[in-house]
Amino acid sequence: MPETGWLIGAAVGVICAIRWASAAVYDVLIVKMTTRWYASVLKDLDRSSTLLDVGIGTATALRNNKSLVETKDLRVAGVDYDARYIKAAERRIAGDAKLKGRVSVVCASVYDGQVLAALRPKGGFDAAYFSGSLTLMPDPVEALQAVAAVVRPGGRIYVTQTYQKRAAPIMTVVKPLLRYVTTVDFGKLTSCEEAERIFRDSELELVEHAPIAGSVDTVFQTAFRTVLRVPK
Repeated sequence: MPETGWLIGAAVGVICAIRWASAAVYDVLIVKMTTRWYASVLKDLDRSSTLLDVGIGTATALRNNKSLVETKDLRVAGVDYDARYIKAAERRIAGDAKLKGRVSVVCASVYDGQVLAALRPKGGFDAAYFSGSLTLMPDPVEALQAVAAVVRPGGRIYVTQTYQKRAAPIMTVVKPLLRYVTTVDFGKLTSCEEAERIFRDSELELVEHAPIAGSVDTVFQTAFRTVLRVPK
């Protein structure tokens, strides 16, 4: 039927447009939440700290907290495996005087030890940060250990993420569908118990694991900020 064919064609066109503009879609769907997460971490850093941002995405959440970056005189090195996000991040940083010269980004895997070693400042990073990115990793424990290798002894690794408190079966269907339509990777559903296992298996010292005030907190899931310390 002609009408059905037109509707299918229109739907395919919309999906293609959304996938092409994945960096912008990422900002719409993710950044409002992660901006609050970034603020909770950046406020916790000492002045003139160096930060490794793992999964920096488009750097929009960081840019939304640029006043903290400037006033605390922070230096941020961001990595992300998605070249489209890195290109968007480069444009945002280059066009912002408060971030330019303070933030650098590179398209790379967190498991690439040579890249992380090249980014590592003398003495190691003061801190590292996974903003909703840890459970996107094929091996979260290995990712934490790879980052710990370039953070100074006694330095901190921050993780902000939502975890499941109880099963939400519909999300097992919705997340893969959203990833297909938008190309944005929302990761797999991770329970609170599984998150605790990841942190325990990392062999890093658990300093803090608490809900983020004003962020996601429902009967199904809660957003947590976790702070881990690299052994001295």
